[in-house]
Amino acid sequence: ATPLPDAGEAQRVCHMRFSHKTEEQIAPPNSPEQAGMLEGVRDKRRCSFSYKMWRFDLTVVKGAPVAAFERVEEALVWAEESFEIEMELLPSEVPPAAPVPYLAHSMLLKAQDVAAI
Repeated sequence: ATPLPDAGEAQRVCHMRFSHKTEEQIAPPNSPEQAGMLEGVRDKRRCSFSYKMWRFDLTVVKGAPVAAFERVEEALVWAEESFEIEMELLPSEVPPAAPVPYLAHSMLLKAQDVAAI
């Protein structure tokens, strides 16, 4: 974790994690009962943009544990914000025959720019 400068006395900490995932769409439940037990809630605000061969999703997330649907709004009021940055390779923008090390290096340089490290 890297300490970030802060205007106040306290230091904030930045946790950085790299992961490789594929996402699969699922149909939303028709009712809360079909969804099963509620374990928590996440409220997301996202903006996206593309740069060179990468798509970036910048997301502000507020999440909180909550067990009852009627307590969701209250839980989000007190939830702390976290920030997520997702990078997605855009295959149509990749130079022909780009080697994997080139793509990995490009991703790490973009992540470094975004994190300002």
